Amino acid sequence: MQKKHRKLQHLSMIRFWLTIFILLCASSTVSAQPTPTALEQLAKTKAYYEENVDTPDDWSSLHRSFIDSAPDVEYIKNHQSREEPWPTKPTSVARIVTGLSAAGEDASAPAYDGLVDHLVGFDQSYYTAGVNELAWTLIALDSGSYTPETGIDRGWLIDALLEQQTEDGLWPGFQPDMSTVVMTALAPYNTEAYPEVQRALAKAASAFEGSIPDNSNSVAQLIIALSANGIDPAGSDYTASEGTTLIDALLSYALEDGTFFWNHEYQDSNALATKDAFHALMAYDAYVNTGSGLIYNDLLEQRTDASATKPTEEGETRNEDRQSGLPVTVSVALPGNEWLSMDVNASTPIDGFEQLLTKQSVSYQIEDTAFGPYLSAVDGLEAGTYDSNAGWQFTITRDGKTFIPNVGAGSTDVLHEGDVVQFYYGGFGVQPVSDYSFAMIEENTLAIALEKMIVTYDQQGIARETTSPAAQVDVQLNGQTEKTNEHGIAVFSNVEADLFTGRAQSGAESDLPQIAPTPLSFTAEPFSDTSPAFPDALWIEPYAFESVTTAVEHGWMDTVAETEAFLPDKSVTRAEAVQLFINVMDVDVQTTEVTEPFTDVESRTPSYSAVAAAYQKGWIQGNNEGQFLPKQAISRQELALIIDRMLSIPEYEDANSYIDEDRIWTNARDAVYSLTAAGLLKGDGNAFHPHEDVSRESAAVIVDRIDKWMHATP
Repeated sequence: MQKKHRKLQHLSMIRFWLTIFILLCASSTVSAQPTPTALEQLAKTKAYYEENVDTPDDWSSLHRSFIDSAPDVEYIKNHQSREEPWPTKPTSVARIVTGLSAAGEDASAPAYDGLVDHLVGFDQSYYTAGVNELAWTLIALDSGSYTPETGIDRGWLIDALLEQQTEDGLWPGFQPDMSTVVMTALAPYNTEAYPEVQRALAKAASAFEGSIPDNSNSVAQLIIALSANGIDPAGSDYTASEGTTLIDALLSYALEDGTFFWNHEYQDSNALATKDAFHALMAYDAYVNTGSGLIYNDLLEQRTDASATKPTEEGETRNEDRQSGLPVTVSVALPGNEWLSMDVNASTPIDGFEQLLTKQSVSYQIEDTAFGPYLSAVDGLEAGTYDSNAGWQFTITRDGKTFIPNVGAGSTDVLHEGDVVQFYYGGFGVQPVSDYSFAMIEENTLAIALEKMIVTYDQQGIARETTSPAAQVDVQLNGQTEKTNEHGIAVFSNVEADLFTGRAQSGAESDLPQIAPTPLSFTAEPFSDTSPAFPDALWIEPYAFESVTTAVEHGWMDTVAETEAFLPDKSVTRAEAVQLFINVMDVDVQTTEVTEPFTDVESRTPSYSAVAAAYQKGWIQGNNEGQFLPKQAISRQELALIIDRMLSIPEYEDANSYIDEDRIWTNARDAVYSLTAAGLLKGDGNAFHPHEDVSRESAAVIVDRIDKWMHATP
């Protein structure tokens, strides 16, 4: 599976300088008007947070400020009486500073034990490790107009951010999120006093024109950044070709209860998506009313001015109906691949985790961060031990599918009754088994095929998802462990049950897993010698399944002897294609009179008889060097030539042309169109893809059509 993403459009120098002019004038000219739907949604989302700001964390503190709710005493006391050291990452410290400012607390006060000094006191390498660290440190300083006397200052942060801007106007990292957070951080300095900042922001803003990100979080971040810089996110420059504005796009992710979902494939309410959308709506509302959507600036001053709002006593406004817990199963893979598991009632994944490890007397460390609780160590294994991006992660298995949630382990809205939660130590991008299929291939012999998701990132940080067989993975079923081969298939012998339970986990001899541990549970149908059962059925397309079964039942095609797998995506070689047609046409190869027609197909090779017979019948030809290239994958146009010679198809009449006709060999065009007209070959839409390899699955479909055509033809 591969997701499509719009590319950012780059503009001419004329439009670039026009954008600078817009930015310079934005503070005095505001043309946008809020749409009723945006205002209605803001009211709904505010109402949602009025009922759901019970967690004493940094984001809830900010949300209380947005909805004019009293600061949370528990949140303030937690940081004033904090016993453990402040976090060791600038972003984590920055969010605490911002949260305290939103609560009306001076984070530089003695009660917070040098918090602001700690924010600016890291080694400079900590900040330059990523633009997120620089941006959030600057946002935190501006949240309370903090001016510490030591450490890095605003000027250094601004210069460091400007130095990291790339030629296309963006900043390194995931897009658009990394660039938009920088744009938001630099927005207070988008003035004539900082001409370099103005130029950088104009260039960045122009890079996003005409593009709509494909998820609500990224749309929201772009709205926040544009609004902060006095640019209308509903304006024509940020409207897609079909007329959708960024505001329209954001509202398309809204749910009736005021929350938001992440993307249109997964439409469940999502805490992070809701948070970002709320901030975007607040920023847009501020932009419409004041010309500037700086929602993180001067939070301390705004809260102090609202002196009539007093902190509530602990628990006074907190949600008393907090979820008591759902029945789930929690597992943890300890160092050394030892597994612990227990059924618990848990309100969050981390809640269930703590119950399990406390029960088993296993040590662990959880840090309180701006994003919620962070599991930093288990049984002595700390985050970042083997790789800087490695750490403790979790998956959830629900209705037979395992996935990595896009919320933290402290989220209260992620668990469903009956979920299986697995905590494990892994690196960045490690995914669980995305799908699997199985079959009894003999009496008491089971084969199972595993597929894994692969996530890669392009130069702009946009994720691309593909799938592949999960090779070299340990599969444990009913106490027996086998490793998958290069095709992602494992075989279990001497099995005595039809119900199988276990898990798939990394089989690589390394400290970091190649896949996330994935529970497996299924019932296998008994073995049948009357109809083939393919363990890799998950890779056979539904339209081809009947043809594949027919090809195997008739003996035209074979499965792999050890696993009985069909391998539908494997390319067919030229020699295999010839053998397939010899089988379908039921040719007696013993009557062949020619000897070694090609220099690269000797009489002792397995494919010799079929190749010689096909040559004698005039189905195949070699190249100018007298070679047949038997091991080379056969292309669609090569296959068309062989079939046309084999069947003597009548010439086509009035066939529709393919849009890639110019890529089809001249001597193959008549064959392609004749076979298309006869219904034996089909293109993909209006294209034929002549140079594309023929897969085993496609070959099965084609020979099945040929067999039906021959029996239907007088």
